[in-house]
Amino acid sequence: MNDLPEIPTARREYTPPRPTKPPSYAGRQRLVVLGALLLGVGVGGLWFLVFQGNARTPAATAAAPSTTVAEVPSLDAPSADPGLLSHHPYAVAPQSELTAISRSPEKTVYLRDSAARQYTRMAAAARRDGVVLVPISGFRDLKYQENLFNRNVVRYGGVEEARKISAPPGYSEHHTGYALDLGDGKAPNTTLQASFERTAAFRWLKANAKRYSFEISFDRGNPQAVSYEPWHWRFIGDKGSLETFYGNSFTNEQPSDTP
Repeated sequence: MNDLPEIPTARREYTPPRPTKPPSYAGRQRLVVLGALLLGVGVGGLWFLVFQGNARTPAATAAAPSTTVAEVPSLDAPSADPGLLSHHPYAVAPQSELTAISRSPEKTVYLRDSAARQYTRMAAAARRDGVVLVPISGFRDLKYQENLFNRNVVRYGGVEEARKISAPPGYSEHHTGYALDLGDGKAPNTTLQASFERTAAFRWLKANAKRYSFEISFDRGNPQAVSYEPWHWRFIGDKGSLETFYGNSFTNEQPSDTP
């Protein structure tokens, strides 16, 4: 037995159509004209809608919020500004803050006072271990760096290759008075060569330089894409040097085992 109520059938009023006569010739003409008019109105309306839709599209697109996410610079790099040709800009150290760490008839090598004091102590410790550190280059002024960079442009066939070897003037760590190039007094043939990494001087620096607040600047795979320079070291043992190479976010903290 079906307990559900029956759905009533829909009731519709129905009026039979009246018989009609075929339209006359004149009537057919009027129907043709009327049809053409209706067709024209329909096409025109469709065109208007399409045109209006296209006209509104740029405005809608312009109003849409941007979804681009700003790239956050890495704090691992010494500076967020890549500078010129991947080198960072550096101010030139004042002459009044420089101290000689090496003198010879050919040249005198200078560093900032704080870096010079620590280098002198480091070189003395190395010598006690039988290692002879030789300062090749320290502070450089703008003119010296300009001549050096231009020579490398000619030597290596262009600016792009030259910048991997040396920085343009105004962008060298040597301007700061905190950076220096070192050699091994017992292996002079490795001076400013990648083979310096196989010397006793380099091994000693890798093991001990941090105790005197020195670090290698351009290790393999460095973020500036500068050629590997095992001879290039920089001092980071005071506030000025830390801010120079790492920015104001770093504080002046000497390593706990600094002698």
